[in-house]
Amino acid sequence: MRVHALGVYQMTGISKKSGQPYNMAKLVIQVPVEIVANATMKRLGFGFGSKELDLEPEALQKFSQFQFPLDLDVEVGSRVSSFGLEAIITGATKPVPMGRAA
Repeated sequence: MRVHALGVYQMTGISKKSGQPYNMAKLVIQVPVEIVANATMKRLGFGFGSKELDLEPEALQKFSQFQFPLDLDVEVGSRVSSFGLEAIITGATKPVPMGRAA
């Protein structure tokens, strides 16, 4: 999956609610503003916004080689959570320009 990546970050700490340690990472990407019109809501906009995708914390260091923002081909894996099977980013590579061998 190709994305326009704006950055990555990791958060670690102890949950105030449960007292359990946490370790999570996110990939921040640029997405077009979504126009919505339905019976209960209307949203009009232009340009771009951002969205955060779950990133495997162990994969964070793989992103240190990149200068953000840039286009990336991300590697998507899966993990089991309390919500079921979820997608998670496990790595990324820079797209190869067309006309060049990989």
